[in-house]
Amino acid sequence: MFKSPEVLYRAIFDSARFSVIATRLDGVIYYCNQYALELLGYSAEEIVDKETPELIHDLSEVSAMGEKLSLELGMPVAGFEAFVAKARLGQADENQWTYVSKTGERIPVLLSVTEINDDSGYPCGFLGIAKDLREVEHLKLINEESEERFRRLADAAFEAIAISRAGEIIDCNDQCLMLMDTTREEMIGRNMMDYIIPEDRGLVAQRIKDDYQQVYKITLIRDDCTTIPVEISGRVALWDHQEVRISAIRDIKDRSELERELQQKRGELKEKNRQLKHMAMHDELTGIANRRSAKLYLDELLSPTNPLISILMIDVDHFKNINDTWGHSEGDQVLQGLVAELNTYLRAADMLARWGGEEFICILPDTGVSAAESVAEKLRSVVEKSLLGKATVTISIGVASTEFGQMQIDQLLRCADHALYAAKSDGRNRVVMDPGWI
Repeated sequence: MFKSPEVLYRAIFDSARFSVIATRLDGVIYYCNQYALELLGYSAEEIVDKETPELIHDLSEVSAMGEKLSLELGMPVAGFEAFVAKARLGQADENQWTYVSKTGERIPVLLSVTEINDDSGYPCGFLGIAKDLREVEHLKLINEESEERFRRLADAAFEAIAISRAGEIIDCNDQCLMLMDTTREEMIGRNMMDYIIPEDRGLVAQRIKDDYQQVYKITLIRDDCTTIPVEISGRVALWDHQEVRISAIRDIKDRSELERELQQKRGELKEKNRQLKHMAMHDELTGIANRRSAKLYLDELLSPTNPLISILMIDVDHFKNINDTWGHSEGDQVLQGLVAELNTYLRAADMLARWGGEEFICILPDTGVSAAESVAEKLRSVVEKSLLGKATVTISIGVASTEFGQMQIDQLLRCADHALYAAKSDGRNRVVMDPGWI
């Protein structure tokens, strides 16, 4: 259905109900999902290829964060680095920021920034995922609004909201009830800790003690023992002239699943690339290296530091007769059997590659003329005595070596071809050494 993983990723992001903005390493935007465009009031043409701080952020806020991070990290931080400095260091970076829309509207968001790496693990950009916090910000009105007014606002919020006094839940919105799959009667009066897994209760208690107002992650537990990964933030406020704690809770199960799905797709893409690279460098029928791979290996070997190389150009004698007599399927089996037989007598550093049709090349590093001729004769003799499929075949081999002075790939190949032609002209089923005339 999707033509590429990139199309799938864009479809996923464009259906998300949070802002997704991707930038290059220098802060220039190269992707913005539909939700972000609607939130900010820009078209894709107006936002892509623009620098993110100057376009959609309060620059005084960026400057203040840069000063804060400069002190915290002990290094100068300014401009776009205020968003990504921690991400570059591999640290979690999630803060409340203000987006500025095209019309000048100020939008409070919770922005999470992560580094994007390419398939080799090198940084290639940053991904910013932001949630509009205006609904949570509206909770500040509870000091002036009646309890009914607050409930109407809270029920309209995207996040689950719970209000507790001394740890006891005294109110919550509908989203909280849906998140915990319970009723108001069952939830009101319960201790907040009842809904937090035991492993996270110490963390939550410490955050409350420190009046920590940033977002952090915990896991909630329902009465049926099912668990929900969430992000939570809380702050103290006065309600009915008493101090209460207001907790905004966001279900991140979908985001976690999205992250897992993206990771899985990235793994699948990496495996596909590996398969394509293998196919580009190997012969489909025999599984050995192909012509391109052989030339690259020769190019790697032919250097002043590795001067001694010999090659064998191998051709199956009268191969057309095999195809005509037994059929192409039998011919394929002969080539596969031949490859298996030849590889038995080659070293790990030697490369056997299919040069084309029934012709093969064998590259022998650190091998002089005499040794190469011995290897060639051994291979020829073994094949002559072997039954490959239904047929007994012979091979002709031309030998060439840099020992004669040929240090260019094309020159070495011409010498091997010259020797192979001589072997076939002299009656086939023989080894001929090219003396390096060409």
